[in-house]
Amino acid sequence: MKKIVRNAYLFVLFFMFLRSLNAWFTWDMNNLVTIVFVFVTTFYIVFFRNELNLSANLLPIFVFLVAVFGLGFAKDLSNALGLICNFFPILVFLTTPRAFKIYALNVITRWWLFILIPSLGLFLLSFFIDLPNLGQIENKTWEMYVYTNYVFFIKGQFYDIRFNSIFLEPGHLGMILAFFLYAFKFDLTKWQVWVMLIVEFFTLSLAGYVLVAIAYVFSLIAQRKSFLKFILYVSLFLGSVFAGARFYNNGDNLLNVLIVDRLQLDDEKGIVGNNRTSTAADDLFEEMVTSNKIWWGWPAGKYKDEDLGAGWQVFTIKFGLIPLILFAIFYFLLANKRPLDRRYNMLFLALLAIAFVQRAYPFWESWIIPFVCGMSFKFLREADLRLDNNPAKEQRSKLKRI
Repeated sequence: MKKIVRNAYLFVLFFMFLRSLNAWFTWDMNNLVTIVFVFVTTFYIVFFRNELNLSANLLPIFVFLVAVFGLGFAKDLSNALGLICNFFPILVFLTTPRAFKIYALNVITRWWLFILIPSLGLFLLSFFIDLPNLGQIENKTWEMYVYTNYVFFIKGQFYDIRFNSIFLEPGHLGMILAFFLYAFKFDLTKWQVWVMLIVEFFTLSLAGYVLVAIAYVFSLIAQRKSFLKFILYVSLFLGSVFAGARFYNNGDNLLNVLIVDRLQLDDEKGIVGNNRTSTAADDLFEEMVTSNKIWWGWPAGKYKDEDLGAGWQVFTIKFGLIPLILFAIFYFLLANKRPLDRRYNMLFLALLAIAFVQRAYPFWESWIIPFVCGMSFKFLREADLRLDNNPAKEQRSKLKRI
């Protein structure tokens, strides 16, 4: 029975992970699903209460809840309870032992890749033959989010050559892949790492590529490895790619148009590809800096008809500096709570901060899960530990609770 409850809870975490990445089948999710998830999580608490460590995680949980309430979604008691229910499973996950976090990282990654592998294969096949589909679907958060639904992947009208699998944007997928690659320490002996790198390539996400490169450098620093050879090899590789993209077909190719051209310098944006915010967002941000709205953000009516973009500036416009600071404190508390390797944790925190500049979603489960699991990285070699078998006594002492 305990094994069933544990696997059910893992599935809840995995589904929440997919939902945070905006998998197409979660766009109009019924509230009943959230209630079921709360019940499953409650059963997990009942069966595994002796393994949970609430006291050591009480402060980060409290800060997270205050930050989430600070986003302004809890307009009344009903919304407040709904908000708590939504995040209940992931908050319980924070209290689980390191052994479970390592196991969860391995399982969630495997399940995720079991979606991405056939998804990528069918996506590539769709360029050669007409695949059956379920017609068009639309995400109502933006008028441009119109897709053709092939079940295992969706194709957006305005970037149909970029791979986003079942998720809303290629950039979202590329960002989360970078987090998981860092959590796995770019261990090229693992098949999961190779698959994630291949998927990352087909997203054609400039931000994703940059984030993966930064994550790799951070991983080398965290493992105290020299990255001089890395810089040399990468420079040669990027130089070859740049030259090939520029000269192949006189620059009229996808790699040049979607990646290389966007790296050119721009007087206003820094580089041409820096399209995270709009002019409207810049104006709203400048206006709020000189007012008291900087702390809690503008009311929704101020920007509801504007296409703001994404990133830290848009987050501040919508929610203000207070929630931003609270989320920073939340992640900092997690990184410094009995750290196994402070350098690794701080570099992971820096990676999240860099990602936040481009895509600010600190409340996503797909941010939290790789972060809290990755901080148990010293025991990642035990990631294949089967929790349904009793680990040896020495393993129990190693895989202690956080």
